[in-house]
Amino acid sequence: MVEGPGHVPFDQIEMNMKRQQAICDGAPFYVLGPVVTDMFPGYDHLVAAIGATAAAYWGASFLCYVTPAEHLALPTPADVKAGCVAFKIAAHAADIARKLPGSRDRDDAISQARADFNWTKQFDLAFDGQTAREIRSRDSKAGLGDDFCSMCGKDWCAMRISREVKDMSQKM
Repeated sequence: MVEGPGHVPFDQIEMNMKRQQAICDGAPFYVLGPVVTDMFPGYDHLVAAIGATAAAYWGASFLCYVTPAEHLALPTPADVKAGCVAFKIAAHAADIARKLPGSRDRDDAISQARADFNWTKQFDLAFDGQTAREIRSRDSKAGLGDDFCSMCGKDWCAMRISREVKDMSQKM
């Protein structure tokens, strides 16, 4: 296995991946991020996840997660969780972009649950359903039976309005 660079501008990731594959005769390649910009200390997990998505899309075999504490301190358990979640998202986004079989299955199911306002199913399908439930419960006006999200409210919910328009057009 070959270790790749940790700091690479976004526009150079594809070239780095292709060069490694050619020079190392296709040996498995793992990258540390890569961190695509250095000006966001405390947010390196997000900056690196952006680079990780591109690296995975262009053929990285393994992504090494980065935490918000990168270059600042030893990571806490919360930092490790934040880094791992960011990199799970990055890897999943790359899998979808690469059209890997089955990579969209849960996404499609959660999209349908969202359209159906099936909050319980959305949380069950979510990568971290507990966090999603906690965020939803912060707005005490939003219930699991509501046919809208609390972000837009009932009057402006695009999903609810789209469903109403679809229902009206089917009655015509």
